[in-house]
Amino acid sequence: YSIFSNIRNTIHNNGIYTEGDLEITYKGEMHNFTKGKPHSSASLETIVLIQEDLFQMTKDILEHPSISSIKKIIDPPSMF
Repeated sequence: YSIFSNIRNTIHNNGIYTEGDLEITYKGEMHNFTKGKPHSSASLETIVLIQEDLFQMTKDILEHPSISSIKKIIDPPSMF
């Protein structure tokens, strides 16, 4: 999920990538991040694909037996 974090960080920096040069292949497509340059391959399609993957990852975590078997989570501050 480094594509997500790198796009997010670039958006926070007004669209300019500030880290070292990086190439990420995501879903068969190459995404280049060049230090000091605008990042332009974060299309709506790419963002939607990333969101779908993040949703699936969250679903997989929540449905994992070690998580789904938890019946109740007590919030410690509410115990007082």
